[in-house]
Amino acid sequence: MKDNIKKLLRSNHLSIIVISISLFQYSSCSHPAKPSEKVESKYYGQLAVDFCNAILKPDGSIWTWGPNFQGTLGNGTTTSSETPVRVLNIHNAIAIDLFAGIAIAADKEGNIWFWGNYLTYLEPPGYDTMVTIPIKISYLRGIKSLSVYAQNLYLLRDDGTVWYIKLKHESPTIFIEPTIVEGVNNIHAISDMVALKNDGTVYTLKPQKNQITYDSVLDIKQFSNVYQRRCVCIKNDNTVWAWGTNDYGQLGNGTNIDSNIPVQALHLSDIVSVSSNYDYNLALTKDGSVWFWGLEIPDGQNSIGLNIPVKIQNLDNVVLLYASKTSLVMKEDGTYWTIDSEIKKPIQLIF
Repeated sequence: MKDNIKKLLRSNHLSIIVISISLFQYSSCSHPAKPSEKVESKYYGQLAVDFCNAILKPDGSIWTWGPNFQGTLGNGTTTSSETPVRVLNIHNAIAIDLFAGIAIAADKEGNIWFWGNYLTYLEPPGYDTMVTIPIKISYLRGIKSLSVYAQNLYLLRDDGTVWYIKLKHESPTIFIEPTIVEGVNNIHAISDMVALKNDGTVYTLKPQKNQITYDSVLDIKQFSNVYQRRCVCIKNDNTVWAWGTNDYGQLGNGTNIDSNIPVQALHLSDIVSVSSNYDYNLALTKDGSVWFWGLEIPDGQNSIGLNIPVKIQNLDNVVLLYASKTSLVMKEDGTYWTIDSEIKKPIQLIF
């Protein structure tokens, strides 16, 4: 009897082994690894600087600080704040942009949010669109990023299409239906009315000054455009190239001569990210260090520019950046730091 039980156990054990091996082989053969698939990089959120400052944290919350006379802090007041305050109503944001006193954000569900005072100088006399707490003005599923300039709001979807909303002075009180930008597909990123295609070429969503023949700058993998000022991009070899206005050395090529063809910024290699805003530029290297060039000391006709990029000292392990007179960066450890363009001394932001 015992011998029969042992034989049965051995038989079942062998069957289990055979089945396990078969399942392993099926798994290995039927679902092979796909080396071409990209591994998703860690999500660090987003930064933005305009009249005020904004941090979109990885957890989807938005924090703002600075002047608030237009309600752009989004915390229900018009009181300015030197330390970050949390924006109300939005809990799962994935994209944000600021422009001239307004803020636009999108969340994971596709809701598009508006707050601030819409371009006061463009409103009809006596018309007030002050919004101190974010409200929903539109909806679009699958939003990847957004870019707002004046009345133009562009939305990039995960499928590579670009959608458009024309903001109006009554925008906070009406629902605006996004419309697709016809003939624009396979878009990887957008910045100030310029789009980067998956093939590494650049496409202008709206004509601007310093227009160039984009055939002369190919293999772009990341870029930052400043409408009617310049475009700064990273090519696949991790070098930085730029074209446009260069009165304060914004192109970084050692001159102050404007260029409508791409010129290479000096001393920059192994660059993984760039940010350009007004006349300020930042570049992030693979090792987490940050370089600056452009308008250094704004002082009217006596303004001073830096036309060769310099490394910002005592700053490392940076993963996210946004250029401005007082730039904003995020480190790998989740801390945020400000950098004044003149003194270039990193100061940790505590909140």
